[in-house]
Amino acid sequence: GSSRPMARHFAAAAWLACLYAATSEACTAIGVGKLASSDGSVMVAHTDDSGGMGDPRLAYVPAREYPQGSMRNVYLSIADYPRMLAPERSDTYRPLNDKQRALPWAAPIGQIPQANHTFGYWDVDYGLGNEHGLVMAETTCAGRWGAAPMGQPNGTALFGIEELSKVSAVGWHADG
Repeated sequence: GSSRPMARHFAAAAWLACLYAATSEACTAIGVGKLASSDGSVMVAHTDDSGGMGDPRLAYVPAREYPQGSMRNVYLSIADYPRMLAPERSDTYRPLNDKQRALPWAAPIGQIPQANHTFGYWDVDYGLGNEHGLVMAETTCAGRWGAAPMGQPNGTALFGIEELSKVSAVGWHADG
């Protein structure tokens, strides 16, 4: 069909994007629509080229029910291992030792109202997708930082893209 040439062009573009990503410190998002895949699948991919040592662990955060009035911890996200220490979210984020428990980003920098029900989701540095098929990818752009994270000198920002994408993946909303 007419999707085969498009799929070949997309594969070539994805390959070139991977070559570029290997030599830069920028993320690349790749999307494949149902007409561009051989079986009608929709796919999203993301390269995470943060420039740090990185933390490649894939974490599953299960769906949960929370009592009315619960609060969700918000954490500072970093590009090194361990990127997050949040044992209430996933066993993947449990500190392994006292040294990890003492890291500056082990404590939440703030809280937001927690939805009564959250969807299960997968995350690496960013929330990747939830159990209902909502998927997302992020690309880095040259930007000007307008605010430092809370907990740092003159910090006023509660969210970075990493935590914001996780809140989106769980299906958070203020009225639960």
